[in-house]
Amino acid sequence: MTINEKKEQIKEFEELAYLQEISLQNSKDLLEKDAEAFKQHIEKNKNETRQAIKNAEDETKAKQKKIQEMKQIQEDLSTLMSKNTKQLEKLEKLYTYKLFLDKLTPDEFWKKQTETRRRIMTSSSNGDGPKESFNWQIYNLNLSPGILELLNDK
Repeated sequence: MTINEKKEQIKEFEELAYLQEISLQNSKDLLEKDAEAFKQHIEKNKNETRQAIKNAEDETKAKQKKIQEMKQIQEDLSTLMSKNTKQLEKLEKLYTYKLFLDKLTPDEFWKKQTETRRRIMTSSSNGDGPKESFNWQIYNLNLSPGILELLNDK
């Protein structure tokens, strides 16, 4: 091998080394870009996870608050139902007293009361038509028919 051939071979090796250097530099740049993109993806994922956890905690707090409100409403409803039951028991008791008093009342008084009611109804209608009675049965109360009739008369 001659010197010229060796010089050419050295040039070829230098060119190959240079091309490999460039290719390595390009690979390094691509790896750095990929690493940066991966870091950004990880950071974005962390932020989304934090936000999701915060949203879940907020939703849990709101749910707990609604549950507390529902419990309070249930307690209030229970209290009202209890009071209502007591009042119905009182009403039943008073109705039995009314029936007893009605038995003691003379027939003349009832005739007089019926006549008075008729006069009031005819004088108050003045073309307005008969007034509708309130339908207590819509409340599903367990009232005896006599009490319902009494309530509708009033």
